[in-house]
Amino acid sequence: MLPIVEWAKGGLVVLLVCSLVYYLRRYAWLSLSSSHVAIRIDGNNIALITRGGSESAGQVLRDSVVTPVLTILNVLLPGKKSASFVVIFPDSLDKERFRELRVLLKWAVDVDRQ
Repeated sequence: MLPIVEWAKGGLVVLLVCSLVYYLRRYAWLSLSSSHVAIRIDGNNIALITRGGSESAGQVLRDSVVTPVLTILNVLLPGKKSASFVVIFPDSLDKERFRELRVLLKWAVDVDRQ
């Protein structure tokens, strides 16, 4: 391994901190206008609603994770090559509503079989 010069190390640290702040604002603090703050499930389709008010409908992918502790929804939106994801923690909604969401996602929603 070659030693990295100090200015390159500093640049990498700045890039890492900027990336950390962006992902915290988008996925943890939900403070960006592109952050997904609500979902609506209609049959086999799911709509992701952003803080900015825009709504995107898509399909839940098979690699979504539904557990009692954490739910990660991978949603394929039309016209996009990569999936969007939404992380839902149990404390983000009422206990009974979270259970209903998990049951709905596990049994009622026909996930994409690609």
